[in-house]
Amino acid sequence: MSGATSQLPGNGGLDPEVGVNLTYFVDERGFSKEMARMPGEGPTWADAFVVLREPDGRERMYGAYSKIRPENMATHERGLMVLNDETQQFEKLALLPVDAPIQPAAHAFKHKVDGIEYVYFATPFPLTRVRATPEHYCRLSAYEAFTYLKPGSKRDEPKLDRAEDGALRYGWKPNTPVVSPSEQDKLIKAGKLKPEEALLHLQDVETGKPILAHAGSVYWNPYRQRWVMIVCEQFGTSVLGETWFAEADTPLGPWAYARKVVTHDKYSFYNPKQHPMLSKQNGRIVFFEGTYTHTFSGNPDRTPRYDYNQIMYKLDLSDSRLNLPVPVYRIVGQGGSVKWATARQIDVQNENGKVVFFALNRPREDAVPVYSETAANGWGILKVGDSPQHSEASVAVTVLYALSAQTKPIPATTVPLFEYVSEDGLRREYSTNAVLPMLGFNRSKSPLCLVWRNPMAPNISSRFLISRDQSK
Repeated sequence: MSGATSQLPGNGGLDPEVGVNLTYFVDERGFSKEMARMPGEGPTWADAFVVLREPDGRERMYGAYSKIRPENMATHERGLMVLNDETQQFEKLALLPVDAPIQPAAHAFKHKVDGIEYVYFATPFPLTRVRATPEHYCRLSAYEAFTYLKPGSKRDEPKLDRAEDGALRYGWKPNTPVVSPSEQDKLIKAGKLKPEEALLHLQDVETGKPILAHAGSVYWNPYRQRWVMIVCEQFGTSVLGETWFAEADTPLGPWAYARKVVTHDKYSFYNPKQHPMLSKQNGRIVFFEGTYTHTFSGNPDRTPRYDYNQIMYKLDLSDSRLNLPVPVYRIVGQGGSVKWATARQIDVQNENGKVVFFALNRPREDAVPVYSETAANGWGILKVGDSPQHSEASVAVTVLYALSAQTKPIPATTVPLFEYVSEDGLRREYSTNAVLPMLGFNRSKSPLCLVWRNPMAPNISSRFLISRDQSK
């Protein structure tokens, strides 16, 4: 592999819309030098790069590598390496068991939870992490996966971690593998996992078609104030050439609705990598690159002089087509009062709740505003329309945007939202279930509006609240 440096835009570097001026590490001949030659059969593939601070305060770049057998693309060796700044080459640190249940891989980012900084690995969902120190990075026992498998489960013999009442136990667990999208699908087809119990629900926002995520990257976006994933789809309208955009409240998700942003006609474009350092307008304009090649595509014609190269794309996150549904939480406050809010309205230190449905958190041409009033008893009431200038309620604020109940035809991923009113008229509940069994509550005859369905079981969705894995 080769290596290079560049100046950042605004500090001598090019505008990324023009290009990136790379200064390569070179050998004695002036040619691009080998940066990570590891002994053994086949090429060396490197990933999981992250800069960590040594105990003496010095920063060093760490990474992982794989040795690949050319005849079958199988990994026969896995290890860790560190960049020697003097020789400008990576040196082997340690070997890793090829079949280890948790390993560093793919594109990494750093994120703090409860004051502790972790390195997360997006494969493409960032469900593997380790503390952001060289000591922890180099110790496989320090890695943990967010999973619903029993601690110590094997990838080829997954055992679900269920409580006595049958509920899945989600959590960060050492020595336990992440369940990939394809493995999750196998568990569902085998009847071991209900679809709504699953962790991964990435789907086309228009059709609801499941997206088999292959590889991508996840980063915090200050413009959207959310975590952004740009990911490649496997076996979509092309084998490996479709790229999707998705957002979530936390690195864990919920990752639900996505929009296709790049497509290729019988060509591959995989492993898209965002470059936050190149972003413009506080993250409104993002840049990402991916590998462009005829390999895996079935296309016999290669793009002249550009096959197996990198292409950079830019994406404007203000585009209305990227206004995707976000989770709406039912929050239980002190005294048992209830409110409905998106992540932006949640006090992450003191409030907890569960996802009830999805809606928009920004205006859209075909959407109607939904505002929340807080009644005298502290109970939240949702109403469709602009928030009134004067109200007897203590609070009146627009919390989300939805589709009118009269929208025709009804979009494939939306469902009616019904209001349930207590017999004393003091409390409200909201649900997409038209036959919700609630003693002492009566359902409205007509739906309040159309919202986007929650693909997850409500009783497990609270694991995604920001207080569990705090946002930026």
